[in-house]
Amino acid sequence: MGDLGIFLTNSDPNFRSVRIPALYSDFREQRATAPQSFYEKVDAWKQALCKVAWGAPSPQGIESNHLIITINGSLLQRLKTQRFGSPQALGTVIREALASKDMYRLSDFLQSKQSIYSYSLSALPWAALSWAVSQVWPSGNSGSEDRLETGTFVLIPNLNAALQRLSDVTEGLTTDFERIFTKDKFIQQFATEIIENTRLSYADMEALLVFASRDKGAIAYDGKTVKLLTYSNSRPEITEDDASVASLKSLVEDLQMQTELMHQRVQTLAQQAKEALAKNNRLGALSILKTKKLTETALEARYTTMHQLESVMRKLEQASDNVQLVKNMESAAAVLQGLNEEAGGVDKVDTVVQNLRDHMADVDEIGTVLTTANAAGVAGAAPAVDEDELDAELTAMEADEKKKAEEQESRARASAREKVRQDLQQAREVVELGQRLGSVAPVPNVVPSEAMKRLSLKERETA
Repeated sequence: MGDLGIFLTNSDPNFRSVRIPALYSDFREQRATAPQSFYEKVDAWKQALCKVAWGAPSPQGIESNHLIITINGSLLQRLKTQRFGSPQALGTVIREALASKDMYRLSDFLQSKQSIYSYSLSALPWAALSWAVSQVWPSGNSGSEDRLETGTFVLIPNLNAALQRLSDVTEGLTTDFERIFTKDKFIQQFATEIIENTRLSYADMEALLVFASRDKGAIAYDGKTVKLLTYSNSRPEITEDDASVASLKSLVEDLQMQTELMHQRVQTLAQQAKEALAKNNRLGALSILKTKKLTETALEARYTTMHQLESVMRKLEQASDNVQLVKNMESAAAVLQGLNEEAGGVDKVDTVVQNLRDHMADVDEIGTVLTTANAAGVAGAAPAVDEDELDAELTAMEADEKKKAEEQESRARASAREKVRQDLQQAREVVELGQRLGSVAPVPNVVPSEAMKRLSLKERETA
C-alpha cells in the first residue's frame, strides 16, 4: 500500500476498511443510477485530497505543498492499495471539484483579476451549456478508463483554514506600523505559523496572499508589500508610505541579523587568535587579530547605522499612531456633532427641560388637590358610631377574659392543693416508719412547711 493510502486509512473516517472498495472503484456510472452515493464518494475524495495536502508526510528531499496539490501519476501510486490498486475515478473527482469551485488550477487562480466569489453574467450561458453537456454526455463511463486531470491545483478549503490561522496569529498586531511587511519578510515570519511544525512552501504563501487580498479582502498586497487590514483601516491599496515603512522595517531586521553574525564572527576570531598564539604561531595570530579588528570596525559601523534607522523607524511608528489617533478623534467629533444635532442644540434642550419641570409641578398640584378632596369626602361620608354599643361590647369582652383568668387560676390552685396533700401524706408515712424503726428517715425533697407557704389561709385549713 502506498504511503498516502496508509495515511488516509489511519486518519480519515471516510476511508474505513469497509468503504475502501467502493471509494477505489469506478463509481462514475452512479452519477445517473445513484446520484446521492456518487456525490458522497466525490465529497469523500475531495476531503481526502485536502487532508493529504495539509498533513500527509512528504517524500524525503521533496518540498511539500500544503495549500496546493499536484495531481499526476506519482500521486496515484502513493494512493495505491495492495488489494484494490489505484483509485479508478480520481479524474472524475478532480473535474467535479473544479466544477464546484473547491479546486482551481494554480495558474488560472494566480492570474485571474476577478475574485473567485464573483460571477459575471457572461459566464452564465457557458456554465449552463457545460452542465447540459455533462448531463447528456457524462465524463466517461464504466466501459472506458477515467481520464486523470493532471496539474497543480489550489485547494480552497485549505486556503480558508490557513487564512483563519493567519488571522489568529496576527491578532496581537494592533498598530498600522506593525501590520506592514515586505513580501519576503511576511513569508519568512508566517510560513511556519500556519501549520504546526510545518513550513509552507513559497507557492503556498503566494496562493494564500492572492486569496487573502483578492478574494477575502483581509490584506492589501501588490506583489511586493503586504498590509494586514483591520476594520478601522480597510483601504485595500498599498501606498508609497506603506512600501517605505515595509522596506525600512526589512532593512532594520536585516541589519540586526548582520550584526548578530558579525558579533559571533568577532568572538570566533578572538578564540582562533588565542589558539594560534598557544601554538607559537605569532604571524597567524597577528593576521587573525587584524581581521578581527576590521570586523569590529565594520560591526561598529553597522550598529551606528542600525541605531539611526531604528530611531527613524520609532519616529515613523509614532507618526503613524498620531495619524490613527487624529482619525479616531475626527470620527468621535463627527459622532458627537451628529448626536448634538439630533438633540436640537442647547436652546431646544433648555426648552424641553423647562417644559418637563412645568409638567412635573402640574402633577404635584393635581395630586395635592386630589388628596384634599379625598380627605374631605371621607370625613363627610363616615357613618355614625354608637358609643354605648361599643362600651357594652368592650365590657363583655373584659368579663369574658376575667372569667377565663379565674378559671385558669382555680385549676392551678386545685393542682397545688393536690400536690401539697400528697407531700403531707408522704411525710406522715415517713415519720411513722421512722418511729417504728427507732430512727427518723431523711425528710423528702418537698418540705411541708414550704409547700404550705404557697397556699392561702383557707387552703391551709382545708389541707
